Amino acid sequence: MSCAEFDIWGRVPAGSRFCAKVTATNMDFLATVRIANSDGTVATFGTTALLNGPVCVPLEQRGYGVGATVFIDDEAPTIVLELSLIDANENVVSSSACQFSSARTEFVVTRLLVA
Repeated sequence: MSCAEFDIWGRVPAGSRFCAKVTATNMDFLATVRIANSDGTVATFGTTALLNGPVCVPLEQRGYGVGATVFIDDEAPTIVLELSLIDANENVVSSSACQFSSARTEFVVTRLLVA
């Protein structure tokens, strides 16, 4: 399972939400997801919230930037980061699942959600 480091997702539908979730084979990692909208507001979710997720943010019809960072420490767990854009009818508009497992490595994934 691989994913693009950068991707542009199509228009944000009215009433949609962005969701993120992490699963891991052990806890030797840190993860952060930041969702910034065009007015400068940023929502940030850390490892615990993402493991208990998915965490979701309601979206308006505007542009958003999403930055996800996963830092894996010495024990090299397998991490799966799931990102998705879901419309008001619960349909998945765009999604990606990224798997990481290299020890002492930082991974960055960026998504641009177009208004």
